[in-house]
Amino acid sequence: MNKISLIQSHIDQFVVAGTFLYSLNHPLIEKVIKAELKGEASIIHFGKHDGSYFKKDLIETYESAKGNSVFNSSFISVQLMASTTIIHDSLKEEKHLFPSELWEFLRHLRNAAGHGNRFEIRSQKILPARFGKLSVTAELHGYENVFTDFVNTGDVLELFTTLIKHLQNGT
Repeated sequence: MNKISLIQSHIDQFVVAGTFLYSLNHPLIEKVIKAELKGEASIIHFGKHDGSYFKKDLIETYESAKGNSVFNSSFISVQLMASTTIIHDSLKEEKHLFPSELWEFLRHLRNAAGHGNRFEIRSQKILPARFGKLSVTAELHGYENVFTDFVNTGDVLELFTTLIKHLQNGT
């Protein structure tokens, strides 16, 4: 998969995730789930390396997740952190194609993802790191909930789209 397709696939995954969260919290979908999934039909099987399965009851999980803003926020922020890490790491060889302030911004987000959704900026002398109106500075060291309170899903998706544009232009 080329770099542009990789980034676009992550953007598309957020559209699917948004659709899922909308569906999870929609009363009509709840009726369908409860009517259709009963007994063994409500059990999801996740394959394991040894050929056996990890089993989880969908109805039980649905009940704990629907309308749960903490679940919704965590669901999205975990995906944002994973996507940011994958995209950053896949673009290291092409970092020269991006303005340094943009690359540094992406690098700090990737670092925050690796530190449990928290900025770890130990040096007071950091390179400028900006994207749009957002800026990462040394004063943000220790800032928690980066992927919910510092950037929102739309900011990260716009960042990903900007990366695609730079790859397409070769600049």
